[in-house]
Amino acid sequence: MIWRVKHTLWLLLSVIALITGCKPEPTLSVSVNSINFTDREGDFIINITSNTTWRVMGGDGWCIGIPASGSGNGTVRVTAVANTTYSGRSTELIVTAATLSSTVSINQAQKDALILTQKIFNLPSTAGSVAAELKSNISYDITIPADAPWVTKVKSKALVTSQHEFAVAANDGYDGRSTRIIFKDKNSSLSDTLTINQAQKDALILTQKIFNVPSSASTVSVELRSNISYTVLLPPAVSWVTKVNTKALTTYNHQFAISANETYDSRSVKIIFKDNNSTLSDTLTIVQAQRDAIIFSPLKSFVVQKGGGTINYTLQSNIQYNVTLSAGVNWISEIKTKGLVNNSHSFAVAANSTNIIREGSVIFTSADNVFRDTLRIRQSGFEGYYVYNPNGKALADIIPAADRGAVIRLKVEGGIYAADFAFLRDNLSNLEYLNLEQATIESNRIPDNAFKSTSAPGKKIKEVKFPSTLVSIGAEAFLNCTSLTAVEFPASLSTIGNSAFAGCSQLAMVITRVVTPFALNGVFSGIDAAAHLVVPVGSLNAYKTTQGWGYTFFDKIYEEGTDPSLGGEEEPEDPGEDPEDPPDPGYTINDGDYALLQIATMGSGVNLVFLGDGFNRADIESGKYINTINAAVEHFFAIEPYKTYRNHFTVYVVYGVSAQSGISDLTTTVDTKFQTKYTGTYPVTSMTVNNTTCFTYAQKAPVGSLSNTLITVIANSSRYGGTCRLYSDGAAIAIAPVSELNYPYDFRGLVQHEAAGHGFGKLADEYVNNVGYITESEKSTLRLWQSFNHFKNVDLTNNLSEIIWKHFVGVTGYSYVGAWEGAYYYGQGVFRPEQRSLMINNIKYINAPGRELIVKRIKQLAGLPYSFDDFRSRDVMELNIATKAGEPAFDAKMALPPPILIVR
Repeated sequence: MIWRVKHTLWLLLSVIALITGCKPEPTLSVSVNSINFTDREGDFIINITSNTTWRVMGGDGWCIGIPASGSGNGTVRVTAVANTTYSGRSTELIVTAATLSSTVSINQAQKDALILTQKIFNLPSTAGSVAAELKSNISYDITIPADAPWVTKVKSKALVTSQHEFAVAANDGYDGRSTRIIFKDKNSSLSDTLTINQAQKDALILTQKIFNVPSSASTVSVELRSNISYTVLLPPAVSWVTKVNTKALTTYNHQFAISANETYDSRSVKIIFKDNNSTLSDTLTIVQAQRDAIIFSPLKSFVVQKGGGTINYTLQSNIQYNVTLSAGVNWISEIKTKGLVNNSHSFAVAANSTNIIREGSVIFTSADNVFRDTLRIRQSGFEGYYVYNPNGKALADIIPAADRGAVIRLKVEGGIYAADFAFLRDNLSNLEYLNLEQATIESNRIPDNAFKSTSAPGKKIKEVKFPSTLVSIGAEAFLNCTSLTAVEFPASLSTIGNSAFAGCSQLAMVITRVVTPFALNGVFSGIDAAAHLVVPVGSLNAYKTTQGWGYTFFDKIYEEGTDPSLGGEEEPEDPGEDPEDPPDPGYTINDGDYALLQIATMGSGVNLVFLGDGFNRADIESGKYINTINAAVEHFFAIEPYKTYRNHFTVYVVYGVSAQSGISDLTTTVDTKFQTKYTGTYPVTSMTVNNTTCFTYAQKAPVGSLSNTLITVIANSSRYGGTCRLYSDGAAIAIAPVSELNYPYDFRGLVQHEAAGHGFGKLADEYVNNVGYITESEKSTLRLWQSFNHFKNVDLTNNLSEIIWKHFVGVTGYSYVGAWEGAYYYGQGVFRPEQRSLMINNIKYINAPGRELIVKRIKQLAGLPYSFDDFRSRDVMELNIATKAGEPAFDAKMALPPPILIVR
């Protein structure tokens, strides 16, 4: 048994020794010996056959074998990253197994390239060339688009194939052009593009280069075709041609205003349109004719008295001309006389049977319509002697000596100076009635001793009508005018000199519009012992207690609109009482009472009604109510054209007694008669009222129908705001609080914007709070309300031959009227007549077309005829160069809300 175990062990050891002593040789075989890759990332599988362990090395970092080692037979994935260079590359992968190795060659192609070093060339319009540098490692084609014959390839003599030159022809067109030249690989889609941009041919082309104009003032419209920025150069020594800067014209239309040629020689000017960046230019020539064809008399206007008369007119001419009368004028006729030379003309003017001023024109026109002049005839409707003095002449030069003794009634329109009063006093010995309501008195002052009489009996003058702008009456101005029976003082009056009306023994009625009286010294000494003094509502106590106005001089003192027969208005009988401090009359103002503040003296009268809201009983009894209303009325008439046409209006105040004082807003409720309130907290500016209550109370005044009647509600609040309700039939309710802000956001500004502008004038807002184009919806609303004769101070066109106010264009004195873009809340697509206006930011100025719209409405409601010539003769432009510079700019946060529009 022991022997068997030993024998087995020996055999086992022998086998082990045999195995270890006969180990085989290593083997290695790789399936490929080279691999070729494109420029892109790629991989390739190789097979390794071996009887031992092996490793894969090399590859220079851009090529690797995965896995990098193994044992026995196996596969390896050879991976190459993308070649981003423009050259091919090679490397090796070495496979080792024990003492054996095998090499695999790796080759990778370059990245194909077509690279232009500059891809875009921008050339001027002149002929030129482009040198394009191309970097490439492939063969390629060059393609020029068939629609670009203006670019051609230049065959280069140089050996450098990377440089390509292209000839570019001159661009004779007025638009820029562009093309793209493609460099493309012959064997793939690889390409690069060269872009050539060529500028347009710069142009400045006047469609008409020469204009021949008459000697009269005119306008030249020039059309310029251009594709560049340019400057218009006028000779500095030429003042008779000016560029009209109007926003109404398109970018390439220009207007030049030509002044009248008053010389007898023709004249010309060359205006240069020049490119801002080169010498390119075009020249406009304007030739103006001399004034040697017809020489008209410098006297172009005549004033004829109511009874009619004859006008003689002479002109010099060497051409044929026609004489015509303006349309509708049948009260002027030419007197045909054989005895006079051809250039002397006489015209008969018939008597004026109305009390209205009328105007007509005689028009002289050359046969070829080149020369034209107009003779204007203004005939008075005044029963008496009429003087129209717009040019500030002395009355002694206007009223002939032969007429002076016959002048009993005299009306003066226009200028009147201090020396003129001495002329009237010393030369018109029979003058009884003097109307100065439409006169412009020097310094707004009647001078000292104006009509003073030093002999008995005194002057014959019985009645004087003062203008609404009168400020002062001088000392002894009407001393001893023993025939004077009544006078009326305007609200503007602030001083009366000593003894101004002393000794006027028949002066029995004095009416004063001055709300706050000022002290006097002997002004009314010696007037009629039974004289009456009529004072503004709410001013009674002030007049009774102010020196020079009391019962010492007047038998009765009472407020306008009250009955003087009521008790308490006569001089106290008790001699122990102070005559300057009489007892309170005990008159109580009731809710719904009305008072007449002003009565029209021209036409049938235009009614205005003022209401106060948020004034309680204490406010009324203290005079706050009527004083505030009077201030509002003065603000309304403190702006043109209302200032000039004030005598066309009748004004009422209706008392509304509120339970509480003040005005409501969203946080505070105040019990007021007309429920006026702000629609939001500060700084919201819009306001509302109970329009039904307003209409009910307005009818308590004798105004008849409320159509075409303006109701102005004065809100007892110092907060800024306001709103106007406009009705399609012409009625309106304007709301204006008593703002305490500075100009132009003060009480005046609110009354004038809401009441004078929107309420009566029917003017649209002209401010902009939206920079975009006006919407179609807003256009439709605007057109609708313009059909109701509202908002005609704005238009949707800037064509000056079609715009609503086209009749102002080219008219002497209105060169500032044009078409400014931006109005009716929108910055684009809607136009206003002037740069500045009340309807933008409450400044004290209504533009000219707005003034005309208001005057037209005044005349219509007063039953008086309207003519543009009459408007021009009385129009006052209040905004001069100095005030323009000082006017504040529009402040959007202070914009008043648009009117509330109601169609009925």
